[in-house]
Amino acid sequence: MLGDANETALRPYLLPGERLLWTGVPAQGVRFSRQDIVLIPFSLFWAGFALFWNVSVWRAGAPLDFTLFGLPFLAAGLYITVGRFAVDALLRRRLVYAVTSRRVLMLRRPPLASLKSFEIGYLPVLEFDEQRGGRGTIRFDIEEATNPWTNRGYNPWRPSSAARCFEGIAEPRRVYDLIVHETERWRREQYGEAPSARSFIG
Repeated sequence: MLGDANETALRPYLLPGERLLWTGVPAQGVRFSRQDIVLIPFSLFWAGFALFWNVSVWRAGAPLDFTLFGLPFLAAGLYITVGRFAVDALLRRRLVYAVTSRRVLMLRRPPLASLKSFEIGYLPVLEFDEQRGGRGTIRFDIEEATNPWTNRGYNPWRPSSAARCFEGIAEPRRVYDLIVHETERWRREQYGEAPSARSFIG
């Protein structure tokens, strides 16, 4: 599916002769992962202990340097408890994904624009999993596919915009099949190879 706003954002990054075949965006709003079964209790314990420790120190009238020592731990606790969800949701609003005749693209729109891409014929990994509601994630990076702490597309300290995947997209199977088709087309053009089942790792 192509969208006018997505196409407009992506056009400046296309190579000469490169054609847009599909554009999409990740699922919006707060998203939870399987890792949150562990991370949420851990983050609540961390934040609760950090808050208790800081309040105790403040009430005791401890020296300033001792008081300041606990603030980074409190800030980290607040981030992994609440902040990471807000940051991740905010950054996902700026993400646009695309499949072209030559590459897969992951664009973060301004401010702080960035672009990640893989040549369609040289994908390190191509795998996907379907999730509830008909959405799913397609991964292009070995770490994303094999590291249990990043197989949702991010870890507690790294939001979605840093991941090399199409996270929570609609119709993931159709997009996956499109990428497979374009990869096989590219290989036939480059090497005269027939489509095969050994195209990808994973």
